[in-house]
Amino acid sequence: MKKKNSVASKIILILTMLFFYLPILYIIVFSFNDSRSLTKFSGFSLRWYEKMFADSTMMEAVLYTVIIALIATVVSTVVGTITAIGLSKSRKVVQKMVERINDL
Repeated sequence: MKKKNSVASKIILILTMLFFYLPILYIIVFSFNDSRSLTKFSGFSLRWYEKMFADSTMMEAVLYTVIIALIATVVSTVVGTITAIGLSKSRKVVQKMVERINDL
């Protein structure tokens, strides 16, 4: 028997998604704002991106961020693959225990 999603749960899901994604959208839109104001959009401009790419310290930070992200991705993929292979060959009790820990 399948559970039917109630209207309330759909509303909560939509509100939660708006809560998380609207600030990101707001930042993206206002990063192209010509003025320094965060409340009034005064026109489209790439001025802030030009300043960011011209700053060597900022570009160094971006480079380090990308390197760390790549290392974290490789490590996570290796650890996840090894764990998945190990779990597929283990007993159900161990699988359930790891699944419950993962759900925390």
